[in-house]
Formats: sequence, C-alpha cells, structure tokens
Amino acid sequence: MARSREALAWWMEGAGKPFRPGIRKILQDLNSIAQDAAIYLSNPDRDGQRNAMVSTIDRLTGIQETIDTQLLEFEKGPFTQVVEGWRRLTEEAIKNLRGRAQLAVDIIRDDIVLDSGSVTGTVVFSLTNTGASAARNLTATLRRGSKDGFEVVGSATQRLEPLGTGMQKEVEFTIRPLGVTQATYALEVSYDDDEAENRFYPISGQLRFHSIDREYRPIPFSPYNWGPPVKTPHMFYGRQDVFAWINENIGGPEQPNILVLHGERRMGKTSILYQLQANPPTPQHVPVLFSLELAVPKSIGDFLLDLTNAIREKLIRSGTEVSRAVESDFMSNAQRAFRHYYYEVVEPSLGERRLLVMVDEIDILLDKVESGALSEDTLKFLRGLMQHSSKIAFVFTGAYKLRETLKDNHSILFNIARAYEISYLGQVEAEALITEPVAQYLNYDDLTVRTIVDVTAGHPYFIQYICDSLVKLARRLKKNWVFKHDVQVVLQDVVQDSSGVLQSAMFAPLSRSEQIVLAGLANVTDENRVYVLPETVAQRLEQSKLSIPGKDLLEALRSLRERDLVVEQKSGQSLMYRFKMGLIRMWLCQNEVLLRLSQEMKV
Repeated sequence: MARSREALAWWMEGAGKPFRPGIRKILQDLNSIAQDAAIYLSNPDRDGQRNAMVSTIDRLTGIQETIDTQLLEFEKGPFTQVVEGWRRLTEEAIKNLRGRAQLAVDIIRDDIVLDSGSVTGTVVFSLTNTGASAARNLTATLRRGSKDGFEVVGSATQRLEPLGTGMQKEVEFTIRPLGVTQATYALEVSYDDDEAENRFYPISGQLRFHSIDREYRPIPFSPYNWGPPVKTPHMFYGRQDVFAWINENIGGPEQPNILVLHGERRMGKTSILYQLQANPPTPQHVPVLFSLELAVPKSIGDFLLDLTNAIREKLIRSGTEVSRAVESDFMSNAQRAFRHYYYEVVEPSLGERRLLVMVDEIDILLDKVESGALSEDTLKFLRGLMQHSSKIAFVFTGAYKLRETLKDNHSILFNIARAYEISYLGQVEAEALITEPVAQYLNYDDLTVRTIVDVTAGHPYFIQYICDSLVKLARRLKKNWVFKHDVQVVLQDVVQDSSGVLQSAMFAPLSRSEQIVLAGLANVTDENRVYVLPETVAQRLEQSKLSIPGKDLLEALRSLRERDLVVEQKSGQSLMYRFKMGLIRMWLCQNEVLLRLSQEMKV
C-alpha cells in the first residue's frame, strides 16, 4: 500500500490522460490511503498507528461508495478488488495493534514439604502479565512427567480469572507423591488476548518431596546482624563482584588510585570496607578505614588532623613506628601540615607498601562544603593529593549525593574516579544469607525464601531483620521449620519497627515530587496488581489533590528507577512501573503517607 504512492501520483499527474471525475477521485483517495500506510510504517507510537489505520478504513468505505455510484460496470471490478485487498491488510494491521498479553510463568515452590503422617503437599506457581492486553479464558493444567511421580488431588485444570495488564497471581495445586522423593512436572497455561485466541505457555521441571520431623531441636540465639556493620567474614554474604572489581582496578601499581562505591543507605557499603580492612586487595596495601560519621569535621584542620591520626594508628598497628603529628601545625595551616607529615613521615615509612585510605560516608564532607561549613579548599586539596601521590589510593563510599557528584564536572571526583554501584544482593547471595546461618537447626521452605527475597528485593539489612524475627518466633513456638505464614506474622512488626530506617534512609532523601510519586504508586499497586502505567499514578495523585505535571511525574519515575526503588517494564508501546522492594510499599500504605502528604499540602 505504502509503495503505491509514486505510481498513483504518476497516474493522476504524469500520465497525461484525462480521467472521468469518479476515477480521478478514487485515485486521489487511494493515494491518501497510501500516505496513511506510510505514516503507519514510520510512526512507532501505537496510538498514531491506530489512528492512521482507522482513517484508512473510513477512506476505503468512501471509495467503495464512489465505485458503486459513479463507475461503469466494466470499471468496477479492478477497483473493487483493490479496495477489498487493501481492507483486508488494514483490518489485519488494526488487529495486530490491539495488543497481546505477555505472560511470565514461574514455579515458586518446587520443594514440597510434607508433615510427618501427611500424604499431600502444595506446589505453587506465579503468573505475571506485563503485556498490553489482558489474558482471558485463562486456564492452568498441571501434568506429571511419568505415571509413578505424583497425582493431583482434585482437578488438574484450574480456570482462572482474567489477568489484566500489570497483574500477578499465584496458582496452587495440591498433589500426592506416589512413593518417590522427586518427580517431573509440566504446567500448561492457555489464554486468549486481544490479538489471538488459544495462546499456549508451557513450563516443566522437577519437584522434590521432604518430610518434616516434628520433634523440636533447640535453636540457639539468632546469628543475624541487622544493626551495626558486619566487621568479620561471619555473616557477611556475597559482594564477590565488588571485591573482584576493586582488585582489578586497584591491585596493580600503575592502576587508577581512586575508587567510589555508591548506593542507597543500609546496603552494606561500610561492611564492605571492614572486609577490605581485614583482607586488602594485595599484601602491599595498608588499609586505613576513616569514617566521617565517627569524626564529623568542623574545619579543614579537624578533617586533615583526624585523617593523619587514623593513618598513624594503622601504621603503628601494622608494626611501623611513626612520630605523632603536631596538632597546632594543623590549626595554623592544615594543608601544609598534612603535606609535610605525609611526604616526610608517612611515605618514607611505607617502603614498597601503599596506603589504601577508605573514607566512609563522604556525603558528610560534601554536605559540609555545600552548606559553607567547610571551605571548598578541602575538596581541592583532596583532589590534588589523589592525583599527585603514587603511594596512596582512595576508596570513597556514599549515597545519592556522591552519585550526583560523579556527574558534576566541577567536583573533586569528576574524570579521575571509577565508580561501582552497591545495590541489592543477587538471588543466590540473598538465599544464602537467609538459609545458611541457621541451616543446622532451622529450615525455610522454598515459598518462604521466595517471599523474603520478594519483599526485600535482596536488601541485606532487611533480610537480616526479618530472619532475626523469624528465629525468635521459631524459638518461642519451639519449631524447626519456617513457612510463608510465619513471614506474614512478623512482617507487620518488622515494617513498623524499621520505620525509622525506611523513613530516614530511603524516603527522606527523595525530592518532594519523588516522594509524592512513590506514595501514589503504593496506593495503586498491591500483591496482585504489580505493574501500573504512569497515567494510573497520575489519576490517583489527582484524586488526592497532589497532581504534578506529566513531565515531572515521568522524571520522578526515572529518578526512582535510578535509585533502585522502582522497576521499569516495557508493555507494548508503554512503560509500566512496580516497586523493587515490597517493604517500602507496605510501609507507605501502613503509614498512609499519601494522605499525610496531601494534608501537608493543604496546610
């Protein structure tokens, strides 16, 4: 159709043959349709494509009326065939624009736990639709891979409610193992959507069966540590990618000597520094951990003197005696005093070794400079030291402020530092942190582990908080197994008890528009409606008298995605959003944060 434009234009203008008015009008309308087809092909927007095709249907209807009323009989045949052919192509294009469901089907409990004396267990699957159409006439059928594996108790086929765009649901089957410890299953999901009928989505895998010993084995105190940083290898899980990156970028003598670890608060950045202090990248590194939370500087003299003393204490602990710095020198001319002490005392004592200065919470220093409490000369001096000394390497940690500093071409770190984001633990790391510390006396079934990972997204602080509560619950109830309903029991208290951390570490640092959008997202999502479109959030904010411009809403969602608080998912020609960490959504809802923000705006 689109390729017909040039030929039609030639027939109308270039052939030079006079056409009767009816035929000329048909050729003109066909040329307009060819132009609509070109728009359809060049426009990536689904609404624009649909409008072009609807316009085409209207034009084709008008052409057919012209053929029926103005053409001679022998002229009607060829034009009618063209109209019918083009109508079929257009209707097929419109059908394809209706959208399709996009299902993700996962098994979330394949370790089936059987009570002693029980002969049945429950297998659980998760269905999520991130497509542009609802999935209707939805059925799920569970089959066994061999006749001796298991049997389904009740119907093997479940008819489910429609699964709308952005929706998620769990499907449970009760099964009875037939004298085996593992068996093969196949799940077959069928559905219709706007684009087609009888779509089919199969998955298969292995089920494992375990029996519970109800005799209670005493559980010692909880090993989980959700408070201070993890200072020893015990209870420190994962982050091997971080250590590999640090070693790759700082291990050699000629490699870059400024590294940045940035991420949201409570992600474990300080714990990583403690592990580096115990196991530096190479034997030649002398690690010095300098926390700005423990030594908040009031002046450049305070900052450089505290840093000097931290370096000296580390050298003495490593067996190198060095003289004490003269405090009065730092009060009179801090930069000159530090340069003198470093080049005259520290560097000569290092020999073949190098200092690895790890400055924790550099955001504190950046805030001090930004507010005017510290001179900007502090940052300029640090930049010069980092660039011109071959015996000292730096690792900085910080949160959002540090990440923004990396983008600022006037900052001390611009173009001279390499950065790595510290985010949530990976799936395997998170599962290990949940199960391994208590493996000898407490068992989690698959669905329990999945639930903890889902609500925390692998956030190490909150994993340890929830697991600590579960150990205490198991000790109180004298049982050695933990199930999903146990997680539900402790979650409400966990959310309230950690409200201060959620508020100060994750919500308070957000801009006002980001806070409003995140609170709005919490009020239009739940365990079943996982993903929503931006316009759904906008409608909810309008109801709460918290409307913000569409551009600002999209910018807030983009920023929240960068901060790993929301997840973005493409659905057809649109983007949908959900929470990364379910605990944040629960906290926002339990504390009615959207309502509070609305009331604040009224005041």
